[in-house]
Amino acid sequence: MAGSPQLAPPDLIAELFDLIELTTKVDRGDDALQAVTQTTVRLLGGDHASIRLLDPSQRELLSSARSGRGTHMGSLPLARNAGVAGWVLEHGEGVRIEDVRKDERFVAAMGQGFSIRSMIAEPLWSGGRVVGVLSVSSPEPAVFQASDSLLLRVLAACAVPLLERARHADVAPFDDLTLAATAESVLPRIQSEIDRLRLSARRFSVAAFALDSFEATVSAYGREVADRVLCVASDRVRANIRVFDGFARVGDAEFVLVLSGLGADRAQPLCDRIRASIAEPMEPLEGAFMSQTASLGVATWDGVESGEQIEGRAKGLLGEARQAGTEQLKA
Repeated sequence: MAGSPQLAPPDLIAELFDLIELTTKVDRGDDALQAVTQTTVRLLGGDHASIRLLDPSQRELLSSARSGRGTHMGSLPLARNAGVAGWVLEHGEGVRIEDVRKDERFVAAMGQGFSIRSMIAEPLWSGGRVVGVLSVSSPEPAVFQASDSLLLRVLAACAVPLLERARHADVAPFDDLTLAATAESVLPRIQSEIDRLRLSARRFSVAAFALDSFEATVSAYGREVADRVLCVASDRVRANIRVFDGFARVGDAEFVLVLSGLGADRAQPLCDRIRASIAEPMEPLEGAFMSQTASLGVATWDGVESGEQIEGRAKGLLGEARQAGTEQLKA
């Protein structure tokens, strides 16, 4: 029967140390998460491990890293309340299942390239909330022991700092006011997505957006209030994107988003939610409510164009949106 290797404590510590050392040297957050799933398979003896993270809408769990069998097959998104992963996400608790056939939480997926009979899963915590799930599975029943659950919890703890680091990957330095990245970070961030997805069928999107009446806000209320409006708007954007998406301030009230792995079908609804979020009444100063709107241009990578081309296309679409009026989106 397959199971976790019987590593002596020094060997186990060495494996974990190697993981921590490796993840500090990897440039991209997705590669670091991949190292976590690889180590999970190796240490726990399962045949498939994955990290699923909440998408920007907070409605689905998307596969962000996978190792072991079935990685050549596509991975379908899971509703946040579906399956074992959804249960772990909602309850913030780990699970160990000896036989998934006897567990009503388990939802079988067709065509995934591997079978599951037993599994363990742990929540990934960041910023005081569960943002994803680390799991490992085996095609045999009753493979994992209680000690394996503890080890998976340690591996999950190794993954959490990577989620925070991924937010900052390729985006230093930061804009002091909004804490968004600076304009210099945009092209390197786009190029990292092109390099990552070049050999796959997956796509990513770039969104350029601007606050519609920001100059009027400066004139009417002064720079201090206008700066607070920028901060509120930036916070609302961050609340809608994932930790590993790029977010940069490229002008006084202009920004660019690099939406990692999101094609047009996901990027456009996300940008609609950002537009609606910014339009909600805001209180930049206590007792002083005001409204602000934003216009957006959204371009999805076609698999061929360069970083400069897709950024230029997004900015061109933003120009069209602003010519059409306020609170517009062009894609």
